[in-house]
Amino acid sequence: MTETTKLSYWYCNGCQRNLFHGEFRFNCTVCNNYDYCEQCAATLDPPHPHRMIRELAYGCEEGKETDVIDMATGIRVATALYWDRHCMGVRDVDKDNPSLYTDSYSWLTFKTVGDRSKNFGHGLRGLIEPRGYLGICAANRPEWMITDFA
Repeated sequence: MTETTKLSYWYCNGCQRNLFHGEFRFNCTVCNNYDYCEQCAATLDPPHPHRMIRELAYGCEEGKETDVIDMATGIRVATALYWDRHCMGVRDVDKDNPSLYTDSYSWLTFKTVGDRSKNFGHGLRGLIEPRGYLGICAANRPEWMITDFA
C-alpha cells in the first residue's frame, strides 16, 4: 500500500485522529459510525465489546463526467475513479477445516478487475465472431463477473 497524505472520511474513535485514504480502519458491526485505526484496534485495553471488521478508509474522489452511460463506460469510469479500493471479494477458507469459511476476505481492487476484464475481452475477440454469443455457467465468484464485464 502506498503512503498518502490525503485524508479519508473516517477518524479513529480511540486516538481521535483522521484516518488517511488507503489506511485500514476497523469498523464496528453494531455501533453506528464507530471506527478504530489499526494501532488502536490492536492495543486498546479493554478492547471494543463488538466485532470489528477490517476495511479500507477512502476519501473523496474527483468526479468524472461522461456523455455515454452504458455498462462498459460505467465499468471504465468506476475503474478510473476507485482504482485502489476493494471491488470484489472471496471469503477465505479455514486452513484447519476446508469445509468452513473464516470471517476474512481476499479482495480484488477495481484496477485488478478492470485490467482482467479488458485482457479477457481482448482474448475473447479471437475466439468469438462479432455479434456472436457466449454462454457463461459458473458459481458466484469474481471470475464470473470479470467474464461478464469482458
